[in-house]
Amino acid sequence: MLIALLLALSLPAWAHGLRLSAAASATGFAGRAYYSDDTPAAGERVRALTADGQSVADTLTGADGRFTLPIAVAGRYTLVASGEEGHRSEAILDFAPPAEQPCATVMRTELQQLREDFARSESRIRMHEVIGGVGYLVGLAGLMMMWRARR
Repeated sequence: MLIALLLALSLPAWAHGLRLSAAASATGFAGRAYYSDDTPAAGERVRALTADGQSVADTLTGADGRFTLPIAVAGRYTLVASGEEGHRSEAILDFAPPAEQPCATVMRTELQQLREDFARSESRIRMHEVIGGVGYLVGLAGLMMMWRARR
């Protein structure tokens, strides 16, 4: 009974995490930093680190959360977005200077948009997940009450 009362009186907690969606471009990396509620992470720092942790590029996101990091040397890089209140997101990407046709550049842009849409879709909290979580908690509370009643 006490648990049911506490659950009914509890206030929702609103939390958000920092997300990073990026891909190699013709001159380095381009992408978008955003929070889990899909608001842009404006003015946040994004860095490109080498395998040994050396920072090779650093920038701030724009008002829409977008950024570009110029990279000159091919290799594997870790992109790190650092936000307010200690939020942090990382992505590991490979970069190779392009020797490509204009068609490949258009394809790269289209793929980047699809990646961003997919990342947004993955980061949303769906209603059936919330209902399932509440049902799980109610079930545990019921088992606990049944166990206490038998004692």
